Amino acid sequence: VFAGDDLTDEKGFSVVNALGGLSIKVGGGDTIAQTRIDSVEALIGWLASLVAAMPGAR
Repeated sequence: VFAGDDLTDEKGFSVVNALGGLSIKVGGGDTIAQTRIDSVEALIGWLASLVAAMPGAR
């Protein structure tokens, strides 16, 4: 999983995409990321929900 909000993150998205990972663009703008999320806060909330759903999560 690679998330970024800047033009400089596009190279990271490219590498992650080539390796079969998940690339996430935070905010607006053109991107090669596989998906997009509105804000850093929304990304943190999404990650927290994944952790909470894990077996044995605290």
